[in-house]
Amino acid sequence: MESYTAIQTRALRYFAALHAAYMQKRGMSLGGDDASPHGAPFDLRCPSFELHLENFYLLAVHKAADEVVADAQRDLHAVMVEEKLSLLPRVRSFITRERFDVAVHTDKQQVVPGMWLTSALSLHAMLALDETSPPKFRRTLVCCTKREPAPLLESDGTIDLMVDDEHTIDFALIVKRLRERKAVCPYMIVYCDSGISLSGAVCIAYIMATHFLPLDAAMAVVRAARRLVEPSDVLLSSLQAYASKLKLDVESVDLFEPL
Repeated sequence: MESYTAIQTRALRYFAALHAAYMQKRGMSLGGDDASPHGAPFDLRCPSFELHLENFYLLAVHKAADEVVADAQRDLHAVMVEEKLSLLPRVRSFITRERFDVAVHTDKQQVVPGMWLTSALSLHAMLALDETSPPKFRRTLVCCTKREPAPLLESDGTIDLMVDDEHTIDFALIVKRLRERKAVCPYMIVYCDSGISLSGAVCIAYIMATHFLPLDAAMAVVRAARRLVEPSDVLLSSLQAYASKLKLDVESVDLFEPL
């Protein structure tokens, strides 16, 4: 697979951030959030923004020239201002805190808005800190490791993916479980022993399905956050098989399917 440059990867991350924020906003309105009129469920859509984001998606996936992508990004920003779409505050920390050189076992990285990738060691250290400084929001801890899951705070949820054999991993089922959980708890921390192979592959599969990115693009997004991510040969083959089942046609994809 031909790799994406840092600038091209930044465009992919910008797309994923805005797509995630926009879909979350739609989901909140359908759930009866205050963003909808009188709190009633209503799919708040913005056709002009969707059109511009679709164009930006195509440019990012096809690795368009940097200046063309920059122009499209400015157009997107102008549309958000004109339509009063307050999406950037939701994703600003993800967009601005790029850490291409960070991928250590003692840290966690945000691969897309609302989804972090880390190791079991880092997670245990984080939970130890939580005892003196509890988190301000509810999280779901996604255990990919074959070891015993980390202890949880009462406020946290957990998903044990129970991956006993990488040869039989079912990415379709895993992604389904993650999407169902994320609909009710938007903050998710995915971890395995090292935060490199299995948990990285899970994040890649999730991004492919949720943000309609080809395998090489989804891998670039994850590696931009955690450079050491390297799925095993078995997991890479499974990701390729999963990508073929998704039958993604970037020229005709519906980024804004009904919720």
